[in-house]
Amino acid sequence: MKRTNRDRSLGKTFNHISRNIHWVVKHQLERYGVGSGQHFFLFLLDQSPGITQNEVSRKTNIDKATAAKGLAKLDLQGYIKRVPDTEDRRLRRLYLTEKGKEIIPKIKESLAQVTEICSADLSEKELEVLFSLLDKVESSLSTYVDSHITSFLSIDKERL
Repeated sequence: MKRTNRDRSLGKTFNHISRNIHWVVKHQLERYGVGSGQHFFLFLLDQSPGITQNEVSRKTNIDKATAAKGLAKLDLQGYIKRVPDTEDRRLRRLYLTEKGKEIIPKIKESLAQVTEICSADLSEKELEVLFSLLDKVESSLSTYVDSHITSFLSIDKERL
């Protein structure tokens, strides 16, 4: 019996691709002490200076404890700083330090290299189609997650 595309697992394929991308990024950035997951935080702070830790967690879909741990490490390494909010002293706004700003081009270079590696056997047109299709997949997943997240969160709270 012939396998169809519907018989294949997108999750398995994306997981395999993701693991390999993380491996490449990890090895490219480890000399700076930045883990493959932490570069997302730095990139987000570069794009959204002054964001709060809760906003980082929400925008990256990373639970608060994991985000807090990653951000604490970046703070200790001197890549980010926490500044009390001027209106609500309980909040801490997150900013890149000079050291953090200096690593952003290296992160961008690493991500560009990953794209080059991943697309080495693709024509420019195929890469354009791939990104278009991936945008659709991401949109579908985001819509699903956004519409179900409150029910998932309430189930998690019930287990506690």
